[in-house]
Amino acid sequence: MKPEEPEQPREPVIHEKEMTAHVTARASVETSVVRGLTELRLAVLGIVLTIGLSVGFGVPSTWPIRVAAGVAAFVAACALIRWRWARHRLMAFAHWLIEA
Repeated sequence: MKPEEPEQPREPVIHEKEMTAHVTARASVETSVVRGLTELRLAVLGIVLTIGLSVGFGVPSTWPIRVAAGVAAFVAACALIRWRWARHRLMAFAHWLIEA
């Protein structure tokens, strides 16, 4: 048996490479909102329908004119609620009522 000889230190091996990297990252996000009938939306729908029905039944005329008046009142109430200025005034009035 031979006695083990100590290992001789090796010369370091150096590998040199020259590289260039170009990285492009793109991301896109698509979201969708599932809109349900919340309490607020149901309340607004009830108010608008009530306005249309009350105007329709309140017009003293024949039934076609009552139906037309009810539909016109419904459409006008929907248009007012869609209008940002009127919606803010309605919210301010509702807050004033609740705080009083």
